[in-house]
Amino acid sequence: GVRAARAPAVAPRGDAAAVAMGNDGLYHWTTLTGLDHSWTPWQALPPLPGAMGNAAIARDGANRYVVFAIDQAGRLYATAQHTANDQAAWSPWRIVPAPACGGGLAAIRNAEGLIELYLRARDSRRMLRIVQDPAIPSDMAALRWSAAVDLGVEYVGKPAIGADRNGDVAVAVLERQGGPLWLIEDGRATKLEAHAASLPAMRFVHGTLY
Repeated sequence: GVRAARAPAVAPRGDAAAVAMGNDGLYHWTTLTGLDHSWTPWQALPPLPGAMGNAAIARDGANRYVVFAIDQAGRLYATAQHTANDQAAWSPWRIVPAPACGGGLAAIRNAEGLIELYLRARDSRRMLRIVQDPAIPSDMAALRWSAAVDLGVEYVGKPAIGADRNGDVAVAVLERQGGPLWLIEDGRATKLEAHAASLPAMRFVHGTLY
């Protein structure tokens, strides 16, 4: 129902929602709804001037969807539903304090119900992580974030992200085309023996990470 410039980003942890940049330069989102599990019509999010690249989407501790995106200057932005019951009303885009970003966004709700956001630093191309402040505000203006932590891993493309049954987050990335895969758990990066020509995908099945 929407002509997209890039493949949609899908919310992790079974939260059935997706966001994609349309050919009109706006981000659009959709979610499953109803007993027949049909998809809602794609809805445009508020305009983000200079929007660039893929977005990321995750549900926060108040069950609102939050979308993250960057602009051409590398500034990181977020918009969120006003309430979980009003899916059509979204806040204006607001800047998230972070170093200049070069894409590679991935977001997920962790075991504490807080959103963890992963991004690629534009200068170093290394993975950074920021975490939502534990206080759950009523509006996006009050959202606060931790300082960015450099995880020391360069990567290309988009991370694969997931969480186990306890909500503990794992992230997999490709260092470079034909290069090694890295797995990040508890903020620690481990180089895997495998070398890959494609970006990784991941999933927890019955407690096992594939």
